[in-house]
Amino acid sequence: MLTWSARELWQTVWLPDLSSVRFTPSTKGVAMRDDMYNIGWVITMPSEGKFPSVRYKTIGVLSPRRGDDMDGNETVVWLAREIVEDGNAAPKLKEGPPVVIKQAWSRVENETEHDLLPRPLEYVYRVVRSLKMDLGSPTFRKATGAEAPLSNSESAQLCRNSRFEDSESTGTKRKRSALEPLQEDKVASKPVGLPQSTASGRVLVRTVMDTYGWSLKYAKDLEELVRVIRDAIQGHRNLYFSNVLHRDISEGNIIISPKTWSKDGMENTVGVMIDLGHAKRSQRTVEHIGCDADTALVDRVVGDVKLWYSLDNARELASILLRRFRNKVIKITCYLASLKDCCELNGSDLAEELNLMCDNFVAWEQEMQTGRKQPSWSEVHATQPEIAGTPAFMSYEILAGRCYSFTAQMNRQDLTPGSRIPIHSSIHDIESFFWVLVYHCLVRAGPGGAHRTELDPKVGTNDIKDIVYTLFEAEESRMSKTKREVFECTSEFQSRVVDRFHSYFAPLKPLVLRWRQILMSNYIVSDDIVHGTIHEQVLRLLDKTLKDHLHTDLKPPIKATEQEVQRRISVYAACNLHTAEGIPPDAATQLSRDPQSPSKDRARGFASGHESAPASKRMRRDGGDEGLGTDADVFFQ
Repeated sequence: MLTWSARELWQTVWLPDLSSVRFTPSTKGVAMRDDMYNIGWVITMPSEGKFPSVRYKTIGVLSPRRGDDMDGNETVVWLAREIVEDGNAAPKLKEGPPVVIKQAWSRVENETEHDLLPRPLEYVYRVVRSLKMDLGSPTFRKATGAEAPLSNSESAQLCRNSRFEDSESTGTKRKRSALEPLQEDKVASKPVGLPQSTASGRVLVRTVMDTYGWSLKYAKDLEELVRVIRDAIQGHRNLYFSNVLHRDISEGNIIISPKTWSKDGMENTVGVMIDLGHAKRSQRTVEHIGCDADTALVDRVVGDVKLWYSLDNARELASILLRRFRNKVIKITCYLASLKDCCELNGSDLAEELNLMCDNFVAWEQEMQTGRKQPSWSEVHATQPEIAGTPAFMSYEILAGRCYSFTAQMNRQDLTPGSRIPIHSSIHDIESFFWVLVYHCLVRAGPGGAHRTELDPKVGTNDIKDIVYTLFEAEESRMSKTKREVFECTSEFQSRVVDRFHSYFAPLKPLVLRWRQILMSNYIVSDDIVHGTIHEQVLRLLDKTLKDHLHTDLKPPIKATEQEVQRRISVYAACNLHTAEGIPPDAATQLSRDPQSPSKDRARGFASGHESAPASKRMRRDGGDEGLGTDADVFFQ
């Protein structure tokens, strides 16, 4: 990595291998995380192809929880501004919204985030550029002005700002103890029972992004919470139909982004999907060959439909079912029986679910006939079998590697041949969005990210702590067991989960219950058709919720909403105080401190999408290490 220690822009330092350097403060008694907020770094993106060389000055560290220990493959994230240089004039910082620079030691074979996202997509963060850094090449050193080693005077200048010590690079991540307090959001640390890490070639990847915002936890009211999730799902859909599956849905990877960089813009927001660190791409698309209904079989299917349903349109539905299941009556019979059992489990209406399924198929069929391309994941799974993501929000099927018990494997096309393990697809990510909302309703005490008093470590064991721990914090086997128990049984889900939502989120109970019904009805026949329509089904539900409740029970006027708006305005003002000469102390404090937790050094200013808990841990099931993640709930992109 090339970086300059900068109290002034002209102070430069060459660090050939930052991953083996440990930062410690030069002033005794000062915590390194605090000190790093008061050091500016100038970071260069060397020229490459059509991209010119650009320098940025950092105005905040966005991975403060472990920013003082940059070992192994750690991801480091900075908030920064571009340096504008005009001939002999003094350099200055570009006005307007800042950018985010993310740096990580990624696997050599992995695509960069810019490779996965080469063009802007609505409701998805914008990657300006990603670069795999060849630190030792003469071209790189010349492009960045680092042809010569440090002189003694330059080294002395560096030491006046901070002190460096060599450290062992272990490549391991900090493991969370089950005893750590819940209000720190430390959920689902390391996966249990995974094989030991194997050696893997890595390369330093530097990425610049220019989308900005706050973690979902800072939603200022219920309307914004629902709308941001809705927007993020639309962004996920846009990615999906660009042949990219996200695979790491978490509270930290959904951000609230202001539409404009202005004081007034802090309230006018959209939801944005971020972080493609665990995404996968498919090079194949679904091939759909239309099938006409066999008229000789219609009467037989009508009899099956009327066996459980009293419907006036039974003949029309029978024709649609024959097309959907390609005239295989045994599959239709199996589906109808499974749907009946599923509706009895989740309390939904059989006739309504059957009609919705048929409507979704007709809409999907019409879109495919227009030439629409939909990704296929079976071949990708065969070559990339690892399971990655944030365990706390994973679908039970991905976490446990087994289908839900209410599904009929005969009608599922998303299972690996032989092992019958579910292949990660869009429905599993949509379930992850569902668990993010459930987590938010259980843990938050209202707008602005406040935690419930029941989760205070000083408070004894209670029902809220129990369900939060077993659903989102326990070891992998216990989490998956609890997810299956509450998801498959309506009474368990109602009593153990929904009834324990904080009272502020009570208006969202119908939304959560219906979302679960949609997921269950689709899991019993999970295939390419479901994967292509599940986004729209949930988006319609969220749009209906916003339309029906936008100006009523979704926006109770409470003080916490006003406080959250003021917090955003304060951070906006603090960010704009940064100049080329350094960081004003008041601004540094504003960007780094959490007023709700003054004794903690948690960066609160902006959302990196990786707050210190749910999004901070990743898992892989390929014999590799835990994924690359940062540990901040600060400004991202």
